[in-house]
Amino acid sequence: MNRYRYTLASILFAFTLLTGSLQATNYYTISSGNFNDNGNVWSNDGTNACGCAPAASFVNAGDTIFIRHEIILNQELSIQNNAHLSISSSGLLNGSFGIRMDNNASLFNAGSLQPGFLFVFNSTLVSTGSISTAGSYLNLASTSDLSGSVHVGFDFRTMHSGTLILRSNTFMNVDGFFFNIGTLITEPGVCINIGGDFFSAESGIVIGDGHVTAGFNITNNGAWDINTGWCAGVDGFGMPNTENCITCGPLPVTLQSFDAAYQMQEQNVRLIWNTLNEVNSDHFVVERSLDGIEFEVVREEKSLGSDTKEAHYEWVDETPGEGMNYYRLRQIDRDGQQQVLGTEKVYVSATANTSFVAWPQPTQGQLQFQLSLEEARSLDIIVLDLAGRIVLQQSSSESDAHHGHLDLSQLDAGTYILRAKAGTFTHSQKITKI
Repeated sequence: MNRYRYTLASILFAFTLLTGSLQATNYYTISSGNFNDNGNVWSNDGTNACGCAPAASFVNAGDTIFIRHEIILNQELSIQNNAHLSISSSGLLNGSFGIRMDNNASLFNAGSLQPGFLFVFNSTLVSTGSISTAGSYLNLASTSDLSGSVHVGFDFRTMHSGTLILRSNTFMNVDGFFFNIGTLITEPGVCINIGGDFFSAESGIVIGDGHVTAGFNITNNGAWDINTGWCAGVDGFGMPNTENCITCGPLPVTLQSFDAAYQMQEQNVRLIWNTLNEVNSDHFVVERSLDGIEFEVVREEKSLGSDTKEAHYEWVDETPGEGMNYYRLRQIDRDGQQQVLGTEKVYVSATANTSFVAWPQPTQGQLQFQLSLEEARSLDIIVLDLAGRIVLQQSSSESDAHHGHLDLSQLDAGTYILRAKAGTFTHSQKITKI
């Protein structure tokens, strides 16, 4: 079903920090407050107040702002020259002032972004949280990859050099007009609701399985995919397919989580997945692969059909292969259509002893790890540079099977030392960030 699925790498966003010739500076929020507050809001190491604040023109190559609290944008913010802004799931950046991005800047939002306006030119915007520009506009002149929810309080424009990718089940509301001069890509379950007109110019491309609803006219002068549904409040012009006003809505299944964990004592792999909105869903298929390419079906699970609350599923693979195992979760509709919901990796040890593995190596930013223990212990991981300075640390609560990821995107490219400690178990290895 996801015929237009793109990875972040395919849209040139690995969120790699490019330092250039200047020394990169990181700014982390350690409390809520105003953006320009140079008291106790900002830190350069993530812990201690620096008595400083990022400049409104954030232009040094490799500089990064990490927002983890509620921050009020009380001045216009300009992000340029490979500088980066990252908003975590707990972060909120809002205010009546706007954000301008230019010259290979990047913005990653996993929380809530609510500026007065947002203009993205020759830069990259990725959001898995919510974006709202209440009462103002949002202009895109480069690649943007959005999921979750988007609200534009005035007009929205995809410029000639812009590409907007809306992921499955994303809802985009535009109070004003939608002008598409570039490329709009929608995955299944995407709903775009427009208060005014939708206008796609001669250079405009609309492609994908989403749906566009406009309060007035929908005009297409460019290329329009016949799989993209539409509904006009007044009329449609230049449309290659028939108007459809009832197809906009979420996919049959919304995946809340998919997790696979190696249980060392039992020498098996436990898979757990949780879903919402199981509309028209028939069953799930679990597939396994030892190379990540060729998959075989190892389990089929009947859908519970819950559309009002979370549905929970568990299955134990008693015969995993030695080494890396790839598990793919597929959902099948009652009408035979299907979608891949997710893929997880698990490393299986040949013998029942303590083992630690981290992959991929080298990594562009996201390093997966797995630790199997004979008895439950808490896990502490630190990453050091070659001078012995701690550049990243992470802890996990007590368990006999730890698995997760380390976000190395804030680190410069180079070689580091990873050290893991759980009770009497210790492990050290070199890792490379590219």
